[in-house]
Amino acid sequence: MAGNVARTTQELRNAAAALEGANRDLSEKTADIGEQLTSLESSWQSDSAKTICHSYRALDPKFKEYQRIVESYVHFLRQTADKYEKENQRR
Repeated sequence: MAGNVARTTQELRNAAAALEGANRDLSEKTADIGEQLTSLESSWQSDSAKTICHSYRALDPKFKEYQRIVESYVHFLRQTADKYEKENQRR
């Protein structure tokens, strides 16, 4: 199997937290870029500006979908850690 596999529930939780932080950073960066483009539109009036802004905005739904996928995976990792701990407590 390629890559590292978490061996403890704490490692699962740490991985979830790291992914959550990276996802939050990405969300903030994409929002910042969107705001900068909006600001740029008011001062840069050209077909090129319109094309760039339109192209970036067309990607926005993809960025949001990727963010939801990562959020879902973070939830899965935390749920897996919880279930594993709960199962081990029963033993």
